[in-house]
Amino acid sequence: MSSRFRKILGIAALLGLVFLTGFFINSFYGNPVSALLARNTARQVLEEQFPGEPYTIESCGYNLKNGCYTVRVSREGSMDDWFDIDVEPDGTFRSHDYADRVPNCWNTWNRLSQDYYNLGKTVMELPDFPEGKASLPGVSGESVYVSAHLRFCNREYPEEYSIFVEDLKVDGVYDLAELGAVAGELNVRAVNEDLTPETAASIMLKIHELTEEAGIRYAVMDFSLERQENSWEPEDYIAAPLFPVSEITPDGLAERIREADAAYKAWVEAEDAAAQEAENAEKGTT
Repeated sequence: MSSRFRKILGIAALLGLVFLTGFFINSFYGNPVSALLARNTARQVLEEQFPGEPYTIESCGYNLKNGCYTVRVSREGSMDDWFDIDVEPDGTFRSHDYADRVPNCWNTWNRLSQDYYNLGKTVMELPDFPEGKASLPGVSGESVYVSAHLRFCNREYPEEYSIFVEDLKVDGVYDLAELGAVAGELNVRAVNEDLTPETAASIMLKIHELTEEAGIRYAVMDFSLERQENSWEPEDYIAAPLFPVSEITPDGLAERIREADAAYKAWVEAEDAAAQEAENAEKGTT
Protein backbone atom coordinates (compact mmCIF):
# COMPACT_ATOMS: atom_id res chain seq x y z
CA MET A 1 0.00 0.00 0.00
CA SER A 2 1.52 3.32 -1.08
CA SER A 3 2.04 6.14 1.38
CA ARG A 4 -0.25 8.33 -0.75
CA PHE A 5 -3.08 5.82 -0.49
CA ARG A 6 -2.56 5.46 3.25
CA LYS A 7 -2.71 9.24 3.60
CA ILE A 8 -5.98 9.41 1.64
CA LEU A 9 -7.40 6.57 3.71
CA GLY A 10 -6.42 8.35 6.95
CA ILE A 11 -8.02 11.60 5.81
CA ALA A 12 -11.20 9.74 4.85
CA ALA A 13 -11.30 8.03 8.25
CA LEU A 14 -10.78 11.35 10.00
CA LEU A 15 -13.57 12.99 7.99
CA GLY A 16 -15.81 10.04 8.76
CA LEU A 17 -15.07 10.39 12.46
CA VAL A 18 -15.81 14.12 12.31
CA PHE A 19 -19.07 13.40 10.50
CA LEU A 20 -20.14 10.78 13.03
CA THR A 21 -19.20 13.04 15.93
CA GLY A 22 -21.21 15.88 14.44
CA PHE A 23 -24.13 13.54 13.81
CA PHE A 24 -24.23 12.35 17.41
CA ILE A 25 -23.76 15.85 18.81
CA ASN A 26 -26.61 17.10 16.64
CA SER A 27 -28.80 14.17 17.70
CA PHE A 28 -28.30 14.87 21.40
CA TYR A 29 -27.67 18.61 21.61
CA GLY A 30 -28.92 20.10 18.34
CA ASN A 31 -27.07 22.72 16.34
CA PRO A 32 -26.82 26.52 16.44
CA VAL A 33 -28.45 27.02 13.03
CA SER A 34 -31.62 25.15 14.02
CA ALA A 35 -31.61 26.92 17.39
CA LEU A 36 -31.53 30.29 15.59
CA LEU A 37 -34.39 29.19 13.32
CA ALA A 38 -36.36 28.08 16.38
CA ARG A 39 -35.95 31.47 18.05
CA ASN A 40 -37.06 33.26 14.88
CA THR A 41 -40.09 30.99 14.55
CA ALA A 42 -40.99 31.56 18.20
CA ARG A 43 -40.91 35.33 17.63
CA GLN A 44 -43.27 34.91 14.67
CA VAL A 45 -45.63 32.79 16.77
CA LEU A 46 -45.68 35.46 19.48
CA GLU A 47 -46.38 38.22 16.94
CA GLU A 48 -49.16 36.28 15.22
CA GLN A 49 -50.88 34.55 18.14
CA PHE A 50 -50.08 36.91 21.02
CA PRO A 51 -49.90 40.36 19.40
CA GLY A 52 -48.96 43.15 21.76
CA GLU A 53 -48.26 40.78 24.66
CA PRO A 54 -44.93 41.50 26.40
CA TYR A 55 -43.47 38.02 26.09
CA THR A 56 -39.72 37.54 25.80
CA ILE A 57 -37.65 34.51 24.88
CA GLU A 58 -36.06 33.09 27.98
CA SER A 59 -34.21 30.05 26.62
CA CYS A 60 -33.95 27.67 23.69
CA GLY A 61 -32.74 24.08 23.80
CA TYR A 62 -32.90 20.83 21.90
CA ASN A 63 -35.49 18.37 23.21
CA LEU A 64 -34.20 14.84 22.71
CA LYS A 65 -37.62 13.31 23.51
CA ASN A 66 -39.56 14.92 20.67
CA GLY A 67 -36.72 15.96 18.36
CA CYS A 68 -37.76 19.61 18.50
CA TYR A 69 -36.23 22.80 19.79
CA THR A 70 -38.15 23.99 22.84
CA VAL A 71 -38.28 27.75 23.23
CA ARG A 72 -39.31 28.98 26.69
CA VAL A 73 -41.13 32.34 26.61
CA SER A 74 -42.24 34.33 29.63
CA ARG A 75 -43.87 37.58 30.66
CA GLU A 76 -41.47 39.77 32.59
CA GLY A 77 -42.33 40.03 36.27
CA SER A 78 -44.78 37.12 36.19
CA MET A 79 -44.41 33.95 38.24
CA ASP A 80 -46.87 31.88 36.23
CA ASP A 81 -47.24 33.42 32.76
CA TRP A 82 -44.76 31.35 30.78
CA PHE A 83 -44.99 28.50 28.30
CA ASP A 84 -43.00 26.49 25.73
CA ILE A 85 -43.02 26.66 21.94
CA ASP A 86 -41.82 23.55 20.07
CA VAL A 87 -40.16 24.09 16.69
CA GLU A 88 -38.90 21.51 14.18
CA PRO A 89 -35.16 21.57 13.31
CA ASP A 90 -36.01 23.16 9.94
CA GLY A 91 -37.79 26.04 11.70
CA THR A 92 -41.36 24.76 11.26
CA PHE A 93 -43.69 25.55 14.16
CA ARG A 94 -45.08 22.41 15.78
CA SER A 95 -47.04 23.43 18.90
CA HIS A 96 -47.12 25.39 22.15
CA ASP A 97 -48.63 24.65 25.56
CA TYR A 98 -49.95 28.10 26.51
CA ALA A 99 -53.53 26.90 27.12
CA ASP A 100 -52.51 24.22 29.59
CA ARG A 101 -49.85 26.17 31.41
CA VAL A 102 -51.36 29.63 31.79
CA PRO A 103 -55.20 29.92 31.59
CA ASN A 104 -55.64 26.39 32.95
CA CYS A 105 -53.29 27.36 35.79
CA TRP A 106 -50.92 24.41 35.52
CA ASN A 107 -48.01 26.75 36.22
CA THR A 108 -49.78 28.22 39.24
CA TRP A 109 -50.61 24.75 40.55
CA ASN A 110 -47.01 23.64 40.05
CA ARG A 111 -45.60 26.74 41.78
CA LEU A 112 -47.78 26.31 44.84
CA SER A 113 -47.09 22.57 44.98
CA GLN A 114 -43.35 23.16 44.87
CA ASP A 115 -43.51 25.91 47.49
CA TYR A 116 -45.48 23.69 49.86
CA TYR A 117 -43.17 20.75 49.20
CA ASN A 118 -40.18 22.96 50.01
CA LEU A 119 -41.92 24.08 53.18
CA GLY A 120 -42.34 20.43 54.14
CA LYS A 121 -38.62 19.88 53.67
CA THR A 122 -37.97 22.23 56.59
CA VAL A 123 -39.11 19.39 58.86
CA MET A 124 -36.35 17.26 57.39
CA GLU A 125 -33.86 20.01 58.18
CA LEU A 126 -34.61 19.96 61.89
CA PRO A 127 -31.95 18.28 64.07
CA ASP A 128 -34.07 15.13 64.26
CA PHE A 129 -34.13 14.76 60.48
CA PRO A 130 -30.58 14.79 59.05
CA GLU A 131 -30.70 14.00 55.33
CA GLY A 132 -34.30 12.86 55.51
CA LYS A 133 -33.72 9.90 57.81
CA ALA A 134 -33.89 9.96 61.58
CA SER A 135 -34.32 8.23 64.87
CA LEU A 136 -37.01 10.13 66.70
CA PRO A 137 -36.34 11.16 70.28
CA GLY A 138 -38.30 9.00 72.68
CA VAL A 139 -39.15 6.38 70.05
CA SER A 140 -36.38 3.86 69.47
CA GLY A 141 -35.27 2.09 66.34
CA GLU A 142 -37.18 3.56 63.44
CA SER A 143 -36.35 5.44 60.27
CA VAL A 144 -38.84 8.07 59.17
CA TYR A 145 -39.33 9.76 55.81
CA VAL A 146 -41.56 12.83 55.45
CA SER A 147 -42.79 14.88 52.49
CA ALA A 148 -45.57 17.43 52.07
CA HIS A 149 -47.96 17.82 49.14
CA LEU A 150 -50.93 19.98 48.24
CA ARG A 151 -53.99 18.14 46.95
CA PHE A 152 -55.71 19.60 43.87
CA CYS A 153 -58.68 18.39 41.85
CA ASN A 154 -61.12 19.53 39.16
CA ARG A 155 -64.74 20.42 39.86
CA GLU A 156 -65.76 17.62 37.50
CA TYR A 157 -64.09 15.11 39.82
CA PRO A 158 -64.18 16.61 43.33
CA GLU A 159 -62.10 15.05 46.09
CA GLU A 160 -62.10 15.53 49.82
CA TYR A 161 -59.28 17.62 51.32
CA SER A 162 -58.51 19.24 47.96
CA ILE A 163 -58.43 22.64 46.25
CA PHE A 164 -60.20 23.20 42.93
CA VAL A 165 -57.69 24.09 40.22
CA GLU A 166 -60.38 26.27 38.66
CA ASP A 167 -60.25 28.56 41.70
CA LEU A 168 -56.57 29.37 41.20
CA LYS A 169 -55.51 32.69 39.70
CA VAL A 170 -52.43 33.30 37.56
CA ASP A 171 -49.78 34.99 39.73
CA GLY A 172 -52.11 34.69 42.71
CA VAL A 173 -50.50 35.24 46.09
CA TYR A 174 -51.56 32.58 48.57
CA ASP A 175 -50.90 31.83 52.21
CA LEU A 176 -49.34 28.36 52.25
CA ALA A 177 -50.48 27.79 55.82
CA GLU A 178 -54.10 28.44 54.83
CA LEU A 179 -53.83 26.23 51.75
CA GLY A 180 -52.19 23.50 53.80
CA ALA A 181 -54.91 23.56 56.44
CA VAL A 182 -57.47 22.87 53.69
CA ALA A 183 -55.58 20.62 51.28
CA GLY A 184 -52.17 19.76 52.71
CA GLU A 185 -51.15 16.11 52.81
CA LEU A 186 -48.21 15.03 54.93
CA ASN A 187 -46.75 11.74 53.71
CA VAL A 188 -45.01 9.79 56.47
CA ARG A 189 -43.24 6.48 55.89
CA ALA A 190 -41.70 4.84 58.96
CA VAL A 191 -39.76 1.60 59.45
CA ASN A 192 -39.75 -0.15 62.83
CA GLU A 193 -39.65 -3.80 63.84
CA ASP A 194 -42.08 -3.02 66.67
CA LEU A 195 -45.13 -3.09 64.40
CA THR A 196 -47.95 -2.05 66.72
CA PRO A 197 -50.61 0.69 66.66
CA GLU A 198 -49.01 2.07 69.83
CA THR A 199 -45.66 2.53 68.07
CA ALA A 200 -47.45 4.07 65.09
CA ALA A 201 -49.25 6.49 67.42
CA SER A 202 -45.96 7.54 69.06
CA ILE A 203 -44.37 8.25 65.69
CA MET A 204 -47.42 10.08 64.38
CA LEU A 205 -47.60 12.32 67.44
CA LYS A 206 -43.90 13.15 67.25
CA ILE A 207 -44.11 14.01 63.54
CA HIS A 208 -47.11 16.21 64.25
CA GLU A 209 -45.15 17.98 66.98
CA LEU A 210 -42.26 18.60 64.59
CA THR A 211 -44.53 20.01 61.87
CA GLU A 212 -46.00 22.45 64.36
CA GLU A 213 -42.47 23.46 65.33
CA ALA A 214 -41.69 24.10 61.65
CA GLY A 215 -44.93 26.06 61.14
CA ILE A 216 -46.42 23.59 58.66
CA ARG A 217 -50.18 23.11 58.56
CA TYR A 218 -51.84 20.20 56.82
CA ALA A 219 -55.28 18.60 56.58
CA VAL A 220 -54.44 14.89 56.47
CA MET A 221 -51.52 12.58 57.15
CA ASP A 222 -50.90 9.66 54.81
CA PHE A 223 -49.15 7.36 57.28
CA SER A 224 -47.58 3.92 57.02
CA LEU A 225 -45.39 1.92 59.39
CA GLU A 226 -43.43 -1.00 57.90
CA ARG A 227 -41.66 -3.82 59.69
CA GLN A 228 -38.98 -3.67 57.00
CA GLU A 229 -38.56 -1.16 54.22
CA ASN A 230 -40.88 -1.85 51.26
CA SER A 231 -42.51 -4.88 52.90
CA TRP A 232 -46.16 -4.79 51.83
CA GLU A 233 -47.64 -8.06 52.99
CA PRO A 234 -50.69 -7.22 55.18
CA GLU A 235 -48.99 -8.54 58.31
CA ASP A 236 -45.85 -6.45 57.65
CA TYR A 237 -47.28 -2.94 57.74
CA ILE A 238 -49.79 -0.62 59.36
CA ALA A 239 -51.45 2.02 57.18
CA ALA A 240 -53.59 5.03 58.01
CA PRO A 241 -54.14 6.85 54.70
CA LEU A 242 -55.70 10.32 54.68
CA PHE A 243 -55.79 10.39 58.47
CA PRO A 244 -57.39 13.74 59.50
CA VAL A 245 -55.14 16.03 61.48
CA SER A 246 -58.03 16.66 63.88
CA GLU A 247 -57.75 13.02 65.00
CA ILE A 248 -54.03 13.19 65.81
CA THR A 249 -54.47 13.56 69.55
CA PRO A 250 -53.02 11.32 72.29
CA ASP A 251 -56.27 9.96 73.72
CA GLY A 252 -57.37 6.89 71.77
CA LEU A 253 -54.99 7.49 68.85
CA ALA A 254 -53.66 3.92 68.75
CA GLU A 255 -57.20 2.55 68.48
CA ARG A 256 -58.10 5.02 65.70
CA ILE A 257 -54.99 3.92 63.80
CA ARG A 258 -55.98 0.27 64.32
CA GLU A 259 -59.42 0.98 62.83
CA ALA A 260 -57.97 2.96 59.90
CA ASP A 261 -55.53 0.14 59.14
CA ALA A 262 -58.28 -2.49 59.20
CA ALA A 263 -60.49 -0.40 56.91
CA TYR A 264 -57.65 0.19 54.45
CA LYS A 265 -56.67 -3.48 54.27
CA ALA A 266 -60.31 -4.50 53.76
CA TRP A 267 -60.49 -2.02 50.87
CA VAL A 268 -57.26 -3.38 49.35
CA GLU A 269 -58.58 -6.94 49.63
CA ALA A 270 -61.84 -5.98 47.93
CA GLU A 271 -59.99 -4.16 45.14
CA ASP A 272 -57.69 -7.13 44.56
CA ALA A 273 -60.67 -9.51 44.47
CA ALA A 274 -62.47 -7.30 41.95
CA ALA A 275 -59.37 -7.08 39.77
CA GLN A 276 -58.91 -10.85 39.88
CA GLU A 277 -62.56 -11.40 39.01
CA ALA A 278 -62.27 -9.03 36.04
CA GLU A 279 -59.11 -10.81 34.88
CA ASN A 280 -60.79 -14.22 35.13
CA ALA A 281 -63.81 -12.93 33.22
CA GLU A 282 -61.57 -11.56 30.48
CA LYS A 283 -59.74 -14.88 30.18
CA GLY A 284 -63.08 -16.64 29.92
CA THR A 285 -64.07 -14.57 26.90
CA THR A 286 -60.82 -15.13 24.99
